[in-house]
Amino acid sequence: MGEAGYRVLWWNEGGNRSHLAVPFSDAEAFLRQRFLLIGLAVEGRPRR
Repeated sequence: MGEAGYRVLWWNEGGNRSHLAVPFSDAEAFLRQRFLLIGLAVEGRPRR
């Protein structure tokens, strides 16, 4: 198996699903950057 990490999943403006495997060492920086870019699209969504 590969390096342990997160699989990050999001929907872009066109409604297409994208995903990327992010190693734990990079996940915090990646997620901060990604969520700043998509901003309010993530806020208010229920967590499951």
